[in-house]
Amino acid sequence: MGNNTDEEPLSPFLIALRTCFVAIVVIMIIAGNALSIAVTRSMPTLADSTKLLMVSLAAYDMLTGVISIPNVIASAFNTWPFGKLYCSINGTVDATCCCMSITLIVLMNAERYIAVTMPFRFSTLCSKQRVITVVLTASIVSLALQICLTYFKEIKIQFEAVLVCDVGFNGTIYEISVLFFLVIIPLVVLTYIYLKLIKLSQNHVVMLNKSKNVENENSFLENKALRAFLVVTILFAICWTPLRVVRIIAAITGETQPTWLTFTAKGFAVCNSFFNVFIYCFFNRSFRQATTRLMARYFLCPKASVAPVTPLTIRDETMKPIVRRKGKPTLISVQL
Repeated sequence: MGNNTDEEPLSPFLIALRTCFVAIVVIMIIAGNALSIAVTRSMPTLADSTKLLMVSLAAYDMLTGVISIPNVIASAFNTWPFGKLYCSINGTVDATCCCMSITLIVLMNAERYIAVTMPFRFSTLCSKQRVITVVLTASIVSLALQICLTYFKEIKIQFEAVLVCDVGFNGTIYEISVLFFLVIIPLVVLTYIYLKLIKLSQNHVVMLNKSKNVENENSFLENKALRAFLVVTILFAICWTPLRVVRIIAAITGETQPTWLTFTAKGFAVCNSFFNVFIYCFFNRSFRQATTRLMARYFLCPKASVAPVTPLTIRDETMKPIVRRKGKPTLISVQL
């Protein structure tokens, strides 16, 4: 199951440094995506379809972090101690999460395209029930495909550089197919969607400028949302393409790649799982404000009382005569 290399073993210091890096990445993936799910669910301004897609993407990214927890132990021991069965399961789940991530990114941008080009049919085409059906169908198909590839076409490879079990295919044609279907085709589709959306957005701005409509600000906000999804797409391509290229080179040459190259390529791919929450916070003011409120509620005010508080009684100290007795006014304070 493992592939041996002629490189010198790592020093204890480098092993400790690598283990700390893996642990930090795992914590950031789990914590960041848990925060993203909580914030997304608390935002009433988002459409139900957008919420479902964003939550689904964060859930799959968080699952990547959960299945990476054993990698911390493997890095500390400098070997994979969990056996072949878990290695196979780990690689299958990891590949499924990768496949679903790119699928959900495409769906998010397709949903945005429908919202801009067909606003009157958006609520029908992107209803909550339809989005749930599409996401569940894509998840089942992705998992079934990965299981078939794992148990019928896959050679289990343990990369010593990153101490994880990945799906390695028997032959160059399979690695090229994965690159083609998981990177190239989605990027072509997304490029087309972005070009259409940018063109429509520019035309919309021109029309608003001609009519001197005050809704120019709304168009700007739409561009900000468009940029956020664009950055998500670009980062996904940047993070996952090096790993796919390294796999293709390894399949063509039949040689083990250098440890630093394998570690860097896999590290980029895994780090992509916690980038999205930072992208949302940077490009979306509403998401950033919701994140700040959530963090302040649960982390910045730990000593705040949650017990019922008696309402304050506000007294109007202006003395007003309201009752006359024996020709002498009686002065009282009025409670509001």
